[in-house]
Amino acid sequence: MTNSRRPLFSSNPRWRWFILTTVLIGAAMSALDVSIENIALPTLRRYYHIPLSLDEWVAMAYMLTLTIFLPLFGRLADMFGRTRMYNLGFIIFTVGSALCGIAPTIEFMIISRVIQAIGGGLLQANSVAIITQSFPREELGRAIGIQGAVQAISMAIGPFLGGLLISLNLLGTHWRSIFYVNVPIGIFGTVAAYYILPRDKKLGTREKFDFIGSSTFAGALLFLVLALNEGRKLGWESRTIVVYFLLFAFLFTIFVVQESKYKYPMIDFQLFKTYDFSAGNITGFFSYYVLFGVLFIMPFYLENVANFSAFSAGAMLTPIPITMS
Repeated sequence: MTNSRRPLFSSNPRWRWFILTTVLIGAAMSALDVSIENIALPTLRRYYHIPLSLDEWVAMAYMLTLTIFLPLFGRLADMFGRTRMYNLGFIIFTVGSALCGIAPTIEFMIISRVIQAIGGGLLQANSVAIITQSFPREELGRAIGIQGAVQAISMAIGPFLGGLLISLNLLGTHWRSIFYVNVPIGIFGTVAAYYILPRDKKLGTREKFDFIGSSTFAGALLFLVLALNEGRKLGWESRTIVVYFLLFAFLFTIFVVQESKYKYPMIDFQLFKTYDFSAGNITGFFSYYVLFGVLFIMPFYLENVANFSAFSAGAMLTPIPITMS
């Protein structure tokens, strides 16, 4: 019995470049939404009549969810197939984007951003792996370089594109257009991924999923973010903040112990013994720490204090991620 679902270009010796193009669609979308909504935060704050402490969760919900689920989804892809997970990522991301666009309340928006980030995590966690299994060694560096460049460019143009869409107010959509723009692209990407990406190889015995490691990792990150975010308002010595930090330390300790002894860890700590791996992660952490701090704060200053339009503010912020990329 033949499988009717085959990559359209599998008979073409250059079919792998169609695979790369398809992967780039997902990589670009998920990277773009890391930065595109920042320029809309002042607008969202005025629209929903909310304080800054709630408005910031529109950005934070996406980044926190992405951080929690990236290693988890990479592990799930090892178990259930990368193409399957990538296709699912396209669907979830597109649905999440549509929900963000119709969000009637800020609470609905934050939940929709979490859904969107789950889809983005599935896309980001599997893009490089699909490229790696599709390209020969002599072309792999070039393909991964293209993928990295597209992600960096997408993140860089996010503020500019977001400001442009808000200023154009296409069909009266205003800020909603920064989310609606993902829907047709996501639908196209879903169809392309289904027909073009290589089928997952038949999986043998599935390894056990690290539920303890994944749950303690998610909980530790959540309590750390809550402590750092709420500490400014409640005071760093308040009982609530102290409890948050203690819960973070407790869960993170369990996570480290679990990953060190588990046969199929979510994160292999042996990788950190490699200097290049550790140095790259540390450098990346501080680079993105500075970048996203600026991309979050500056739209409020430029739009609310300096009275720039969303388009002008986005254009002024664009050089920052470009130079860091």
